Amino acid sequence: MNTNCSLVSVADILLVDDNPDNLRLLSAMLSEHGYKIRKAINGSLALRAVEIAKPDLILLDINMPDIKGYEVCAQLKSSPQTADIPVIFISAFNQVLDKVKGFEVGGVDYISKPFDIQEVLVRVKNQLILRCQQKQLEEQNAQLQLLVTTTKAINEADDFEAAIKATLYQVCEKIGWNFGEFWIPNPDGTSFDYGKGWYASESCFEEFGYQSEKLIFTNNWTIPSKIYHSKQFLWLSNVSVEQGEVFLRSQLAKKSD
Repeated sequence: MNTNCSLVSVADILLVDDNPDNLRLLSAMLSEHGYKIRKAINGSLALRAVEIAKPDLILLDINMPDIKGYEVCAQLKSSPQTADIPVIFISAFNQVLDKVKGFEVGGVDYISKPFDIQEVLVRVKNQLILRCQQKQLEEQNAQLQLLVTTTKAINEADDFEAAIKATLYQVCEKIGWNFGEFWIPNPDGTSFDYGKGWYASESCFEEFGYQSEKLIFTNNWTIPSKIYHSKQFLWLSNVSVEQGEVFLRSQLAKKSD
């Protein structure tokens, strides 16, 4: 697996500490190495900052006046939206029980104060690499799952068009699209006829599909011509923003948005 993740060099790191001197030192040190740094002086502000923009990593102090670092971490780990954010505790509490509690509430590492700059840099980089590898693995698993479910749907289909429709459904569901269509060149290659599509159940998409069935595209029209001559597929992620002379159903697509 590739460990040279781009995330490592451009990571968004949230520093949480009620000591301004610690914040300044950590911020300057990490900024020098290209990281994007945000700062919070207490637990409440840290939770608010995470709501605004999810960081790639959090360096979290424990002993703060409003919400202790342990509680901040526990709240983050209790939410599916923030549970995957790695939290490194950085604290003057250096007893074994302090560290054990940090790991129990979901921390991935623990740095004792006074900290060594090189130690912080190494631990931060290691956690960012691990997070990047985890994301890559999740993406690969999702792609594999899509391949498995699509293959199964194709095998169970009665004919070619049913297989394509099943494939469109799986792909559209995965990427969050509301419909997918395919067009088949006629035997002499002069036009593209409507094959079959998959559409979300809302009536506006059913109407869009009904309009599709009436259309035939000639191969001298811009988009089909590109596909026909290049023999490559072309994605239109949002047909509602295509110009009218480029895509005939742009106005109908806007009503379906």
